[in-house]
Order: sequence, then C-alpha cells, then structure tokens
Amino acid sequence: MLRCDDHYHLASGGSRNLGSYDIARLRVARGDLAPQEVESITSEEAAVLIRDPHRYILKSPEELARDADDSVLRGQPYWDPILRRSRRAKIEFLQALASSGLLTARRRTRCRVGCFFVNKKDGMLRLVIDARWTNRMCKTPPASRLAVPASLARLTAGERAVAAADAELEAWGCGLDAEGENELYGYSVDLTDGFYQFKASGMASMFGLDFVTTWGGACALFPSLAGDMLYDDNTGRPEPIGRDDSVEACFL
Repeated sequence: MLRCDDHYHLASGGSRNLGSYDIARLRVARGDLAPQEVESITSEEAAVLIRDPHRYILKSPEELARDADDSVLRGQPYWDPILRRSRRAKIEFLQALASSGLLTARRRTRCRVGCFFVNKKDGMLRLVIDARWTNRMCKTPPASRLAVPASLARLTAGERAVAAADAELEAWGCGLDAEGENELYGYSVDLTDGFYQFKASGMASMFGLDFVTTWGGACALFPSLAGDMLYDDNTGRPEPIGRDDSVEACFL
C-alpha cells in the first residue's frame, strides 16, 4: 500500500475483507518463495537507479524537512492488531518472512512500515505492507507505460503479420475454425505473490519492522541472517558487525 491515503479504511476499523493474522492461512509463510534482487532482473537503465537509491530515489534532507513542516509525514503505519499486541505472534510472523527470504536487519532504519492482511477468495491471507510513509520519502518516479487491456484492445496487425501468424498456427494444426476463419485465443495467469518475488537490499532500511534486538539475538531468532557481516546502506556493502550491536528487523 503506497500512494493511497486509506484504501482499506484502516482509520475507521477496516474494510470487510480485512483479515486477522493467522499463520496457517498466510500464503507467504509457506516458505516456497525465492525472491530475486530486482536490479539483477531489470533493465540496466533501471538497475543504475536502484543501485544508488540515495541519489536517484530518496528525497534530499531539505525536501524531507519541507515535508515535515507541511505535515506530510504525520501519523504511523498500520499494524495488524494481533501483531501489534503480541511479541510472540510478531516473532512467529517475522520468522515466516525470514524463511521466505523476505527479512533482513539493519543497524539503522530510515523509515518504518506496518503489516496487515486481507482475505483472499481461496481462504488464504494476502500480506499487505503499509509503506505510505516510505513512499512519501521517495521522489516522484518517472511515468511508466504498461500493456494494460485497453492498450491491447487497440492493437492492429497488417496483412503480412496476419498471414505469417496464420501459417504458424496452421503448422501446429490450430488457428482456424470449421469454416476456415481465424480463431482468437486468450489466456490468463495468476502471478502468485507477485510483489514478493523481488527484493531490494539497498532499500531495506526504508522498511523497518519495529522489532529491535541485538545482532546475536536476531541470528538466534532468524538463522538465515547468521554471520559476522551485515549490509550497510551508507557504504553500499556488507560491513563487520558484533553480536551485541543493536539492529532492527527490516522487510526486503
């Protein structure tokens, strides 16, 4: 949840499809995700921006100061009530994120997010990240042009393109109906947990999860983090860290 003010009516108690934390119903808790660094699978042009977020993505200190003066950054992210009240439930939830490759830690966080859930049609829960405050700390991105259905509906093909397509379809024994007319095929696919197939380690400090402990404690709770090095957003590389150093869990 980024640009909307309150899409799920959180301030007034939540919309009807707002769910309540239940680890057994949480799709991302199945541990079958393998999120990839987004800069490794995007265009080189976009990767340049992702590798240097403090220059290209985040607002300057002066811009943030103006936002604070204008009360743009007021309020707090929304958390599921169970996770907000119960440390045990929150640790269970964070461990599920760690098992799915969606959790890390940082020495310092620049912003915090909240986590809540909405009910899916299949009875499972969809994780929603309340990242409105993180979004407000970012510059306005360039416009993107997506292949939405309206754009696809305006596509036209010349005679040569149609003839080539017909020949290829006929080679496969399909494409024409009983009267010899063209048949149109369409397919759909459900991109399971699409937002959680990617991660941006260089931006993790912008997604603090309000769970602070020592590095040793974090490694004990989340074994996937274990080691003596931790990525530092300021230097852009892993740096040595001691077991007694304070860290905060962050969403990847």
